Amino acid sequence: MIKEKIDPRVKRTRKLLLDAHRELVKEIGISNLSIQKITDRAMLNRATFYAHFNNLEDLTRYVVSQTFLESIDKDLLNAAPLTEKRFCQLGIATYRYMQIFATDEDCSSGKSDPAQNTKNPKSDDLRLRIEKQIAQELYIILLSWLTTTTMKANSRMIEPKLQALAMSAALCTLAVQKDSDLPELPLDDKMTQLWSLFQC
Repeated sequence: MIKEKIDPRVKRTRKLLLDAHRELVKEIGISNLSIQKITDRAMLNRATFYAHFNNLEDLTRYVVSQTFLESIDKDLLNAAPLTEKRFCQLGIATYRYMQIFATDEDCSSGKSDPAQNTKNPKSDDLRLRIEKQIAQELYIILLSWLTTTTMKANSRMIEPKLQALAMSAALCTLAVQKDSDLPELPLDDKMTQLWSLFQC
């Protein structure tokens, strides 16, 4: 994650780029993003972009790191024992956040170009990197909860790091899975069933 500098001009420029990135993802989908489109929307030149980020992937990582935790209720993030309610709330927040990066044809605006809806290896790779980053954020949150919780499965103690790794992977996978591939259940029920898999 890129550290914020004290200079308010740096913060302002990065916010312009972040906002432009988020708006364009919603409008045209992640596979149609380009540095030029982002700088045009932010009303900045490419030289300014490269003064802050190395490439589009670098900006996307920054956007995810800045916005994922903002999307989760602050009270939920406080270190506390892991409970079913907390697990389900975290899972639902993750699911809702990941909808931002849904496939282009699922964009809320419906303005994606059908001619460009072919498989794009670069956008697929970018999505995988986003998912990996979200899984890492989830791992950190879950591990902080698990270190204050006694977890048992089959009468054996479970290593918190292993438990957090499995839970974060499961939540992230569920968040990006197409609804058509899952049982027709409300999201709350899916999270409750997922929780039961960990015998918590």
